[in-house]
Amino acid sequence: MKSYSIKFLFLSIIFLSLFQNIYLIEDEDLKIEDEIDENKNNIKKKKNPIRNSRFQEDSDEFDDPNLLHSQNMKEKNIKNQYQQQEPIPIKNTNNSEPQYDDENDDYDKKDLIHILLYKYVYEVSMGSFLIIFILNAIYGKSKNKRIAVKWYNKSKDFFIENYAHIGAEREFNPKKSDALIYDSYNEYKFFASGRIYVNWILVDIILKRRQDLLSMLSGMFLFPEKDKIMYEAVIVPQYEIPVVFCICKKKNAKTMKKNYSEIDNFTEAISPSFLNENLVMFTENTEFIINIFKQPELLAEYKKIEKYIDTIFFTDRRNSKDNYAIVLSYEGTNIKDDEIYKNFTIFAHMLIDTISVSVIKGGNYKKEAEQRRRDFDAQRSKELAERNQEEIRNKKEEEKNEQRNKPMTREQAQKLEEKERKEALKNKRKKMFKFVKA
Repeated sequence: MKSYSIKFLFLSIIFLSLFQNIYLIEDEDLKIEDEIDENKNNIKKKKNPIRNSRFQEDSDEFDDPNLLHSQNMKEKNIKNQYQQQEPIPIKNTNNSEPQYDDENDDYDKKDLIHILLYKYVYEVSMGSFLIIFILNAIYGKSKNKRIAVKWYNKSKDFFIENYAHIGAEREFNPKKSDALIYDSYNEYKFFASGRIYVNWILVDIILKRRQDLLSMLSGMFLFPEKDKIMYEAVIVPQYEIPVVFCICKKKNAKTMKKNYSEIDNFTEAISPSFLNENLVMFTENTEFIINIFKQPELLAEYKKIEKYIDTIFFTDRRNSKDNYAIVLSYEGTNIKDDEIYKNFTIFAHMLIDTISVSVIKGGNYKKEAEQRRRDFDAQRSKELAERNQEEIRNKKEEEKNEQRNKPMTREQAQKLEEKERKEALKNKRKKMFKFVKA
């Protein structure tokens, strides 16, 4: 909440400054217009001298055109004399240079101030935005680093006691003294290996892009981001366990099926009593998973971190070398109690240990599971072969089109047509042979 309040404060400052500048400009424009009108009136008064009383009398005496013409000439001479007059100096008691009482000078000074203050509104606004962007980058970088360091401090003792090696090789981590690997401003990694039932484990701390002001603003209003702590481990269980299961949020169920074909092909959805209503479980063997979560210690630890669970995924089909893999992803946004970070690590390893020592009862299940996997592999190989053949056909068609579009002589065109005719007859014979054989 603290980070959102700071971002909201920055936004408020930007909008208020912009609106204030707009209103000030409008007010000053109105003042300038009033001053211009007033100065014009004053100038007219100065430029039109006070007429003699004989000019203010009734116009009956100027009925004569000659008199009117002479009078107009006199007025023009008076105006010209007034315009050529220098401004009357004001007495200066400080013996400095004489000052002139000219209202136009005051107007020019005010106009210059208005120009200096309000001409560069956009530049000032962009400068303010740039300063806020830099401050946000510094704050976001330090905030993400504090979160990663909190997780490391709470989990460090557990990894030191349980693993033989902590930290990556020097090529991936130049600062060998720091086991927490800095990947970017919002991503940190931790690697450990050498533990019973665990070949290696990689922890990805993927945090919100707090250093990027635009990303934070889009996250606040359009696409919200969340902090995630992901544990990925390759395990070595005592017994063969051909099982696939997944616990995820209901709203992410379709995405998980799309990303992991094992979930879509081998599992069914269930809702056990211990599971939160916002979560759903996909499993290949319901009895096996229920027995695992019936363990009192594991269930107690599970209840501590249940509301932070994003994904728990276990599969025996990772690759030929490392078959068994498990992924646990937690949402770590706005964690107030730092002990939760330690609970994440403890539950992940308790689940690994429980799965590794568990036994699947019933020989029929293993046979059925192995048959499902063989059928799935055969279907996948068939689809892959068809896809490759389709790509080869498309490539040949493209080459043919390129050859047709090239400029050719008459002989070359005849040779190309003859070649295509022979290929068509060859394909037709193959189809007839397959039909007769069937």
